[in-house]
Amino acid sequence: MTDPPEPAAPDETINIVQMADKVGIKEATVRKYASEFSIPSFKRPSGERHFSAALVPVFRQIKALREGGMGAEEIRSNIAETLAQEAEKLAVLPEAQGVDVELIVDRVAERMRGEIQKHDQALLRSLIEERDREAGALREELGRAKALIEIAQAQLGEAQQQARLLPEKAQSLEAAERKAWQAEQIAERAHEREQAAGAEALKLAGELEQARDQIRALEAEAKVSAGQITDLQAQAAAQAGQIRELQQLLQAEREALARERGRSWWAKLTQKT
Repeated sequence: MTDPPEPAAPDETINIVQMADKVGIKEATVRKYASEFSIPSFKRPSGERHFSAALVPVFRQIKALREGGMGAEEIRSNIAETLAQEAEKLAVLPEAQGVDVELIVDRVAERMRGEIQKHDQALLRSLIEERDREAGALREELGRAKALIEIAQAQLGEAQQQARLLPEKAQSLEAAERKAWQAEQIAERAHEREQAAGAEALKLAGELEQARDQIRALEAEAKVSAGQITDLQAQAAAQAGQIRELQQLLQAEREALARERGRSWWAKLTQKT
């Protein structure tokens, strides 16, 4: 088990008013962003809600992306990794002892996995649709090229027949040959583009597999963090039991001392009598 991180100092947390002032938004907007994007926070004993000061750039990023017209799902995908890290850091804050940190980590990790999967699926669908459109365009271009070849070949045949009959038709024959050559070049370029599109699709499939591997690695890290939190809670419970036992022993010693003092006082009183 790795050593737990050092607890964050109190001055590394800020309340809603301070967050709104640093980001340049309203307090209601801070609450809206925190709820909409599952931003980790905790409440002090006074009931005041606090955030890690490290989340100020995240709120600024959400503000900028919103102003740029980006949708909620894309924003979640952009900030998911940072939120997961901050949720893990929350576990060692003294102010957060009453918070179910494991539940927060699980929720953030689950949200992150869902958003990354949605983003990957949407990206894959977009890429497939784009490649389908390109393939359709290439097929149309190839069809036109084949049609041009057939036309050119027909023209070439006619030109050859006319050339045999009329020498002055030789120039038309040469023009038809040039058209046939151009059509063949077009067909060759279309075939090369189709091969390039296939290679790009394979590359994108590899990148998608890498993204899935990253998701599995993040899930494993979340499980390790949850185990560490459970160990810390068990240690805290054991220490609390030891404190209670010491308190009971101290109380018993106090009572025994009180009884001894009472007997001594009674003995002195009876001697004087």
